[in-house]
Amino acid sequence: TKDGLLPLEIKHSNRPNQPYFSHVMQLISYCLLIEEAKGIKPKYGFIQYKMGKPFAVPYTENMKSFLIKTMEEMRGYIDSGECPKLIRKYKCEKCSYKEDCFGSKS
Repeated sequence: TKDGLLPLEIKHSNRPNQPYFSHVMQLISYCLLIEEAKGIKPKYGFIQYKMGKPFAVPYTENMKSFLIKTMEEMRGYIDSGECPKLIRKYKCEKCSYKEDCFGSKS
């Protein structure tokens, strides 16, 4: 685009009022991949839900820092073999990854 290389995440669910946080973090991870692979920092990216206009999500230093901090925390759990504390048990019970997750064992 005129603004450079921009990621687009397409979701097959209905459009919410605001993009889901997990979808935003997924898009921010794509921005980071573009920045690292191409050496060009995207200004923003898009999340397109099934119906309606796409959400434009800015790629900010704060979002990038939050993503990197979260990835470091995840790697720490993997490296140490420790279980993260369950924060929202109801989410864990419905999660399709619960059998593989360290957190489901606590």
